Amino acid sequence: MKSTNNFSRREFIKNTAALSALPVITSCSTNPEEKATVPKQSVAIGSGTEEISVIGMGGGAVFFGLSDAEAQSVLEECVNSGINLYDTGPNYHLTRKDGDAYIPFNISEERYGKVLSKHRDKVLISTKTTNRPNANQTAAEQQAVLDAIDTQLDQSLTRLQTTYVDFYSAWNIVGSDDISFMQSTIWQKLVSLKSSGKVRYIGLSGMESATKMKEAIEGLDPKPDFVIIPMTPTGGSLGDGNAKYIEFASVTLPVAKQHNVAVFGMKVMKGLVGEADTNGNPITAEELFNYAHSKGVSSALIGHTTPAEVKGNADLVKNSLSKRMSSTAMKNFEKRLAHLTVPGELVWTRRDYHDGAVV
Repeated sequence: MKSTNNFSRREFIKNTAALSALPVITSCSTNPEEKATVPKQSVAIGSGTEEISVIGMGGGAVFFGLSDAEAQSVLEECVNSGINLYDTGPNYHLTRKDGDAYIPFNISEERYGKVLSKHRDKVLISTKTTNRPNANQTAAEQQAVLDAIDTQLDQSLTRLQTTYVDFYSAWNIVGSDDISFMQSTIWQKLVSLKSSGKVRYIGLSGMESATKMKEAIEGLDPKPDFVIIPMTPTGGSLGDGNAKYIEFASVTLPVAKQHNVAVFGMKVMKGLVGEADTNGNPITAEELFNYAHSKGVSSALIGHTTPAEVKGNADLVKNSLSKRMSSTAMKNFEKRLAHLTVPGELVWTRRDYHDGAVV
C-alpha cells in the first residue's frame, strides 16, 4: 500500500476537488492577515436551503490512511477553518486478516465521531448505505437486505456518536440500475428513514454513469435531496469504457439544478494538478478551481491529509471564488486535458477503484 503520510503540497492538490459557484457568501475573511475561513453558501435542497461550506471534508482513502493522531488534527483544523460538510461511509476503512477473520481498522466514521460529536450543532455529516437489493433476489431476500439498512445505519450512528445524519445516500449508482426497481425498494426505504428523523436528507452517490444518475433524479419520487458525483474537466472513463466522467457536468448537473438537488463534487482535481496538458504545459490548481466554480457545484469533498493543507486550501478557495470561465474557455480547457480520457490513465478511473479504496 502506498503511504499517505507526509504528502507534499503538490500531492495534496492532486487529491482535491473543486468548489462551487456562490450566490450568497458568508463567513469569509477579507483581511489577508487573518486566518482564512472557508466561506459558506446558501444551497437549495428540495423546498429549503442549507448553509454549506464550499469545500467539505472527504473521509475516504486518503483520510483513513492517516494515523489516528493525524486524522484528529486534520478534523480539528477543518472545524476551526469553517468547513461544515463531512462525508464518509461505513465501508471507508482499512482491513487486516487475522486467521480466518477480516478486521477493520482506521474506521472513518469512528474518527469522525470522536471529533465531530463535540461540534454537532456546527457540522453536517454525510454517510451512505452499501446495502442494495437486486431484482434477481426473492421478495424475502430483498426485504432482508432492506432490513439490513436499519442495522447498518444504527451502526453508523453509533460510530459517529450522533442520533441522526444530515445526508444519507444510496451508494454506487451504476448504469445497469433500474429506476422503477430502485423506487420500490431502496428509495422507499430511504424515504422511511427520513420520516423517522434519523436522516435529514436522502440522496445518491455514484461515479459510473452520468446518464443513470440523471434518470434517477428525474424518475425517483420524491426527488433526491442531493447527489455525490464526479465533477471533472477530463473525460477519463472506467476500465470498461462505460463511464465518461466529464458527462456528469453536462448531463447530470443541469437536471440536478432544475430540481433543487444539491451537488457535492468529487474527483475534480485528483491526479491532475502539475500534470502536462496536450501542449506540454502544467495543469494548474487555479484553472481547475475556476472550471468547477464556473460549473456551479454546491460543494467539493476534499481528502485533506494535514492541518497545513486545510489552511492552504481555505486560502486557495477564498482567492478563487471571484473567477469564472466562459463556455468557450471551459471547452478549450477540456480539449487541453483530452489525452487523460484514456481508460485507467488516472488511478481513480481504473476498474478496481471504488469510493474509499486505498490506492
